[in-house]
Amino acid sequence: MNRIPGVCDGYTVLWRVQGMVDFGDGKGQVPATRHWNIPRGRPGLSLRTLMPELGGWVADTAYAAPTARVTLRAGVGGHAKALGEAVVRECARVLDHAVVSGKSLVAGYAVVKDNAVATDFAKVRDHAVVCEYAHVSGCSKVLDHVVVGDHAYVGGNKRLEGDQRIGGRHHIDAGTPLHDFGDGLGRVPARKHKNGGGMVALTARVDDSVEVGPGAGVGGFVEACERARIIERAVVCGRAEVRGDATVGGTSRVDGNAFVHGHAYIDGTSHVTGTADVGGRRTITNAFLNGTEDPK
Repeated sequence: MNRIPGVCDGYTVLWRVQGMVDFGDGKGQVPATRHWNIPRGRPGLSLRTLMPELGGWVADTAYAAPTARVTLRAGVGGHAKALGEAVVRECARVLDHAVVSGKSLVAGYAVVKDNAVATDFAKVRDHAVVCEYAHVSGCSKVLDHVVVGDHAYVGGNKRLEGDQRIGGRHHIDAGTPLHDFGDGLGRVPARKHKNGGGMVALTARVDDSVEVGPGAGVGGFVEACERARIIERAVVCGRAEVRGDATVGGTSRVDGNAFVHGHAYIDGTSHVTGTADVGGRRTITNAFLNGTEDPK
């Protein structure tokens, strides 16, 4: 499918800000809202020029940051996220749990989907597809009919053209370190965190205010923010979220869709997983917690 149905079928549709939209991801029509693009103005532009512009459709289950741009024929569906100053334009789509961030660009009829990530200054254009757990970053360009999938990583200034498929654990950019967080994904592109020196997967979102100790790690698609601490030999991975003044320490592990917040403290050999929600001043030590059940 090359464009989102109903996006350019008439004047009245163009100016509707809420509706049911099929993003071509097999889920049929879902509730969606048009994104308002904030112009990146220059001194001397009139107030009218700086008014927000009506943009493309964003599913109600997805998210596009106010600083991101989703142009009129483009779309962000599923649970995908467009963050930072990412641009999704023309007839491009970001679907499923994919994330585009930084100053990345998805354009033409390109698709970023599944659990894929496009970040930094990466460009995905034409009919290219970035899918599964693939990661494109740096100043890389994925063009034409190229497909980057599986756990492949493309970084640096690499330019991929033609009809090739990059898959497996192919790693194109010798300058990026790889690290195994023990989450079943093997060695993945990672970096040392500014605050503490621990390893953080390039697919994770960890604020500079978060401490990641030198022996700790953050993998997968984790979100860690505010004053959270991941220290000692603890590992947070999967789609877990750690925020507030929470601490994960010892050799404990937080994964799945677990949510650790407030002043919670996870310590010892604890394993917090599933949909566990640990907040307040709760302390979990040497225990297993899955969902809302009591620690074992």
